[in-house]
Amino acid sequence: MGKKIFIYIDNSIHVIYHSEGPGLNGEALLDGVTIKDGYASVGGEPENYGGGIGNIGSSPKFSNAIITGNWACIEGAMYNDCSSPTMYKVNIRTNSAIICAGIYNINHSSPLMINVNISDNSAEGGGAIVNVNSSPQLVNATISNNHGGGIDNTGSNPVLINSIITGNSASLSEGGIYNLNSSPALTIVTISGNSASSRGRRVI
Repeated sequence: MGKKIFIYIDNSIHVIYHSEGPGLNGEALLDGVTIKDGYASVGGEPENYGGGIGNIGSSPKFSNAIITGNWACIEGAMYNDCSSPTMYKVNIRTNSAIICAGIYNINHSSPLMINVNISDNSAEGGGAIVNVNSSPQLVNATISNNHGGGIDNTGSNPVLINSIITGNSASLSEGGIYNLNSSPALTIVTISGNSASSRGRRVI
């Protein structure tokens, strides 16, 4: 039997949803696409996760893509659960959510992100990236001007190389990077101009 990929239209749930069944790998490529106007707002997991893209047990490749204007209760642009997609030249901008407007990685999800721009996303907490027991790799990445903060790590050890984290702000969580039981590895990373409230959170 063929593998199934679900693509939704008319602002319903996710724009693209890779369920656990397909088990996609890097041979599944989405190149030159724009993913927009997803609206994951009803029910529980996974219906209210990942307005733009929901990956569960699947790790496809995204290249030269734009993910914009998506909304979700949790994770506006991309939700990765036991998933490690590859992203090359992907622009993630102006997505919104209650929790994490950009990329939410959970359950040992370790996406590889090269030449990725994550900017102008907005959430109450976790504006750009939230990692929970996950360790993504970011190379030549820019994380800027996100409301809800830059990167929030819980039990995670992401790797950042030659990247910029700037101009991110938060009222409930991190400004640049927030770490709880986490040890990110930073090589040639510029972190500047980020801000957060003083409610027990550490701004880096």
